[in-house]
Amino acid sequence: MPQNRRSDMGKHSRGPVDAYRNTQGRSGSQQKYGAHSKQTLQSRQTRKAPQPQPPKRNYLPLVIGIIIGVIAICLIRFVACSRPIAPQQSSSSTSNASASTSASSTTSSSASSSTSSATSTSANAQLTANEQDRLRTSDSLNNVKPDKRVVYLTFDDGPSSHTHQILDTLDRYGIKATWFVMGNTGHLDYVKDIWERGNQIALHTYEHNYDYVYGSPENFVADISRIGSAVNEYLGFTPTLIRFPGGSVNSFNSGNADAFKQAATNQGWHYFDWNVSIGDSTVPASDVDTLVNNIISESEGCNSCCVLMHDSDPKGTTADALPRIIEYYQSQGFSFDVLVSDSYGYHF
Repeated sequence: MPQNRRSDMGKHSRGPVDAYRNTQGRSGSQQKYGAHSKQTLQSRQTRKAPQPQPPKRNYLPLVIGIIIGVIAICLIRFVACSRPIAPQQSSSSTSNASASTSASSTTSSSASSSTSSATSTSANAQLTANEQDRLRTSDSLNNVKPDKRVVYLTFDDGPSSHTHQILDTLDRYGIKATWFVMGNTGHLDYVKDIWERGNQIALHTYEHNYDYVYGSPENFVADISRIGSAVNEYLGFTPTLIRFPGGSVNSFNSGNADAFKQAATNQGWHYFDWNVSIGDSTVPASDVDTLVNNIISESEGCNSCCVLMHDSDPKGTTADALPRIIEYYQSQGFSFDVLVSDSYGYHF
């Protein structure tokens, strides 16, 4: 029994020593490897991470684009500055042809915007669209006939609700016309559009009251002066070109027409009749085919034509027939112009 106790005690006495040794071994290893890991972490933290480098920019395309833009701007300015400037010609009170040539050069820019049909005929159009040519006055007797094939398209009784349709047609073909205007149409303010688009403004009557107008030469002068003053409010000048209501000789002034003509001359007015009529005075208005056929028949044998048409609210077919009328005269080799103070009067 005592021997057994000693043996048991020996076993138990070695146990704590072994446990201590094992513990010391493990803790030593942990300290060893823990210290190594700590050193490794510190070395990684102290190591500087590489900074990303920004990509290098290629400025070559930008530089090339700027150079091309500068060259393009220079070319545009060079072309614009190298366009020839049409020489201005002085207006002459004795030469209608020189005035037409001058106006043709001043309106070349507006004609270039016309359609292909208008462009192809603009060479035949001699337009007195220059403002000074249209404004000038003279002592002309209006008795010198044109020596060329020319058409003067004239519209009485306007402006009307059809005025802008007529203006657009004229612009499309690159030609101009003359308006003999009235004062009580309700559209008198359109005279500004007519004038600014290169057409001529002349006077017709204020109210188209034949009994009053031809009651006396004094009434006639008063009526024309009244419409002249109304136009002046819109345009800043009073036109001197006129057309007698019904023409210079009519059933209302028959036997006394010379007195009215002399009254017009005394006022410095130039009066114009016509030698071709569209025949649009009928009620109801004639159809387009009839109007065009009237023009063709009346223009036969005509070297220069002053065409009477009407721009009034009931005359819508006149505006509709205008393109065919223009194309007819173009096919016959006519040029187009507006009336001025030196133009032939086509007097009855």
